[in-house]
Amino acid sequence: MPEIIRLILDIAIIVVIITAIILFSVKGKSSKKKIKVGVGPASVEMDFSGMDEQTKSIFDVMWSRVDELREILLESKKQYKEIAEQNRQDLSEIKSEVTAVIKKVDGMFIDHLKVMFYMPTLDDEEKLCAGLKYIHAGLNHTMKKDVIEFAIERPSIYRSLTLAKPEWKVEEIDKAI
Repeated sequence: MPEIIRLILDIAIIVVIITAIILFSVKGKSSKKKIKVGVGPASVEMDFSGMDEQTKSIFDVMWSRVDELREILLESKKQYKEIAEQNRQDLSEIKSEVTAVIKKVDGMFIDHLKVMFYMPTLDDEEKLCAGLKYIHAGLNHTMKKDVIEFAIERPSIYRSLTLAKPEWKVEEIDKAI
């Protein structure tokens, strides 16, 4: 965006200078009026003594419009920076909220696995699947002992599940079977 603003300013300045050179004949090096060109310290000095009042007023109107455009562009740049900073802050807040939600969902998933494992109405396959997922999640609670005992009592279900998901294998269970 800053490149576009700089390009527009450069074009406006060139148009004003070319118009001034074409419309007026610049005489001598004395300066009755100093015209600042561009954003920064650059300036062009022109002698307006040979110009009639109408030409001077046209030139002044054109130059004032260039100044207005420069100010508008600088203000727009400032507003874009403020908007970008606000967006960065908003994204940071959203990220922290999403992180908190993910932690809650992870906790709910673990709780769900516990409930499934201890639910008396579920099939043994579903219970063992939930228990192995719990252990695979890296959790080492009293439930792990219950899952190991449950799997040792049902070796065929354990082997079937770990055949499909080898990463669910538990060393203690493999040694006991």
